[in-house]
Amino acid sequence: MKLHDEVTADTAPATQEQPPLMQQLGRTLTAFKQAYTTELGFSPLAAWILSLLAHRDGRSQHELTKAMRVDPSMITRTVQEMEGEQGWIRRERDPRDNRLVRVYLTASGRERSAGLSECVAEIEQRLTRDLTPQQVQDLGRTLRVLESAARPAQEALVR
Repeated sequence: MKLHDEVTADTAPATQEQPPLMQQLGRTLTAFKQAYTTELGFSPLAAWILSLLAHRDGRSQHELTKAMRVDPSMITRTVQEMEGEQGWIRRERDPRDNRLVRVYLTASGRERSAGLSECVAEIEQRLTRDLTPQQVQDLGRTLRVLESAARPAQEALVR
């Protein structure tokens, strides 16, 4: 792919080999997370939680974990920060099932989530501006295939 060759040529010395795929994925993910955090003022994970709650408030932490496909401890830690430090959410036990903790946006969280989808779309457009629409679509499909291939191995380790 020509774009890849141009990026490699511009960013790596000619004598250096290409990094293994995992290292490149890690570096790319880190760069994306930094871009989102810098432009939004908070983590992409917090943005995703705000967005999910803006679409359907009162989800359980388990539902958030399942929807986001991340480690439950990441959700717990982020939700605690969003509740305590930012005051964007509040957590309550489900009155019908005391085992569930439901997460709700506060007025401040609703205010913070307003316009968030548009802001995230602008960031994504900026980060992918050197790709054609077809390349963006192919990249999304490729990333989903890689995630799917990695999940069974990851889930087997957890058991």
